[in-house]
Amino acid sequence: VEEVKIPREYLIGEKHIYGGCTCLAFIRNTRTNQCRVATAGDSRLMIVPGDDAVIPIDDPAFVYATSHGTTLNRSFSMKSLGRKVRNSQPKTKALITKEHCIDDASERSRLKKNFPGKYIIGSKNNEGLNGYFYPNATWPYTGGLLPTRGFGNRLYHGSGWIHEPEVSKVIRLSPGTLIFGSSDGVFDRNLWGEDVKHLVDYVRELKRKSPIAKPGAIAEKVFIETTKRCIETDQFRVDDISIFALQIPNNPLSLEL
Repeated sequence: VEEVKIPREYLIGEKHIYGGCTCLAFIRNTRTNQCRVATAGDSRLMIVPGDDAVIPIDDPAFVYATSHGTTLNRSFSMKSLGRKVRNSQPKTKALITKEHCIDDASERSRLKKNFPGKYIIGSKNNEGLNGYFYPNATWPYTGGLLPTRGFGNRLYHGSGWIHEPEVSKVIRLSPGTLIFGSSDGVFDRNLWGEDVKHLVDYVRELKRKSPIAKPGAIAEKVFIETTKRCIETDQFRVDDISIFALQIPNNPLSLEL
């Protein structure tokens, strides 16, 4: 892989240039149940909609998991922008915010267009783990990144790593909608399959079997199952896991945690 030297003017600061984090924000109007989601990085949020949720069409911030076991770039859920959909269309099982990483086509396009020659894509320490994002392979630091957005990581400034979040369109939630957010330790395709389809099915099944279960109990079961799968698949470590879960209740001014 060709090595590219990053000019010093693209980097900010000489000290404290390592370390960073991703961001996941969920904002809800308690009176109207309208919400928006903002993400930067590979922490992700899953929305398992209730029957009367109004979901926007073609929201680039989301991946749509359908009842046909596929993921789509557009929603065919219960209602789209207030209009009922045809019965022949697959039902949306969940919306998941997309992952900002090299594997995402739109992120690759952004990097190629705005930061040509200021980064490389490769593997970490020749371990064969593709998809790592490097500002410069010759700099003396520990390794590359999987996400392409987030906070911190000053060393990467000017190379394509940005702090700007991706904000979703407005969604109108309905009672029974489950909101599940987590770091990449849970949203791992090696544990839950491509586009984490098995995670969608697992969470929906927990919700179906225990409709009155507290969201915190669902979060705990997902944590236990994720660590179990990590051990069973012989992954080299259990990645960081942070989870929050809530459910939209019948009383619009409260939340079930």
